[in-house]
Amino acid sequence: MERIKKVAVATGFGILFSALVLGGLGSVPAKAAEKQLLVGSVHSMSGTASRWGIICTRGTQGAVDTYNEKGGLKIGEDIYKVKLINYDSGGTPEGAVTAAHRLIFGDGVKYIIGINMRRCSTALQPVAEKEKVVAVGAYLLQSKDMAPPNYYSFSIWPDQGDIYVAWFSWLRKTHPTIKTLAILNKDDDYGRGAVQSMKKVLENYPDYKIVYEQYYPVETVDFYPYLAKIKMVDPSYIDIGCVETRASGLIVKQAYQLGLNKIIFNSCASYGEDLVKIAGAEACSNVLFSSAPIAGTPGATPRMENLNKLSLVKYNEPFDPLTAGWYDAAYATLTAIEKAQNLDTTKVVQVMGADNFRWDSIFGTAKFKGKKLIGQNRSISYAYCIYGIEKGKTVLKATVPPEAD
Repeated sequence: MERIKKVAVATGFGILFSALVLGGLGSVPAKAAEKQLLVGSVHSMSGTASRWGIICTRGTQGAVDTYNEKGGLKIGEDIYKVKLINYDSGGTPEGAVTAAHRLIFGDGVKYIIGINMRRCSTALQPVAEKEKVVAVGAYLLQSKDMAPPNYYSFSIWPDQGDIYVAWFSWLRKTHPTIKTLAILNKDDDYGRGAVQSMKKVLENYPDYKIVYEQYYPVETVDFYPYLAKIKMVDPSYIDIGCVETRASGLIVKQAYQLGLNKIIFNSCASYGEDLVKIAGAEACSNVLFSSAPIAGTPGATPRMENLNKLSLVKYNEPFDPLTAGWYDAAYATLTAIEKAQNLDTTKVVQVMGADNFRWDSIFGTAKFKGKKLIGQNRSISYAYCIYGIEKGKTVLKATVPPEAD
């Protein structure tokens, strides 16, 4: 059964992006010929990860709107207004493949500038690579998702391996008595891939011991059996990896109810207050998580703070780092197209993967890295942070500079 919906995304927030992100840029001369460039995204607007899909789509659409408000993509004497087509993957690999076929063979899209969730990204990757379609998704660098022969795939987030390098370094300094950990992660390619990245980093910390390791079905809501076993082995901390807000909140809540008073680390949460809504402020006092800089904390850039104010007005929600991350991924792609002065995807990828390619992201100067590990730059790199939750509010614990390639 075909699980896909074409999603209409409200525009207009891009005007706000333009005013604060690109304020001062002049309009393009009216005499230039105006054309249309179709780009696509495959975000999970339904299913268990629908929350992620909604806020990711806001970012992708925001980047498109920003380019259009400043006049469009200028390639030679032509001006291209960009139109985003987003298909709902439903959070499933099958849905992602169906969406990719619709975009590539139905709509003629050559740039898929947003694919949230690794299982969706890797599922559509073969058809995108075969058709030479640039696909910006949630790939893992340490798992070599983007290694040759793959060429057109790029990752939106700093790699889980980079995050764990920073996490264990910070943990050693701030919690020197921690020596054991329990791993509880989702049973999919991203969950298992992230754990493999973590274990590779742990090779540099031989005194740390994994005393429990278990993977649960993606749809799980009852974590009590897993947590009861974790309580029996009594680890120093619990690592739940990069999981959706719902699962993360339920794990934290149920651990608290079982009296499991341990640090719980989420390697890619985006907003602590969302966890508090599920688990409660007291239960979240043991939570630590990594994220791109969050508005309202010392790690945020002035641009983030301005966009946060506008997001509160438009959506009645803070400006989520996931929104900013997908904005940056889409904006980087459009910037590379303009810099290449060509719509040919191979030529654009040459620009994106160049050692000297930089863009001014919402989080600060950003680039793609990865040449040392996989022979080509494909994974986004910028500063990110470690946060905690105190009295129901997100607080900054550390700011981590980008990992050198």
